[in-house]
Amino acid sequence: MYRVKWEGADEDPEEYPAGNFKYCPHKVRDFYLANPTRPGPPAKLLEWLEAWEKGLDSYEELDNSKAMDRSSRASFFRRGG
Repeated sequence: MYRVKWEGADEDPEEYPAGNFKYCPHKVRDFYLANPTRPGPPAKLLEWLEAWEKGLDSYEELDNSKAMDRSSRASFFRRGG
């Protein structure tokens, strides 16, 4: 679950699942690279990045808020995201 500071908006106390941020995967990736001790990143993050970079308008089928497994997480940080 994530808390977000929305630009130009009052503080939002609500927490959102990772899947809500699949259309801004670079922000999610940058968060984890800056905060490597935090739980996560989302298991589908690399697929979100690929879909975004391909310019897909919708990738709802990639909606998943589970965290990466230990091996995928290690690989993510070794590659630098």
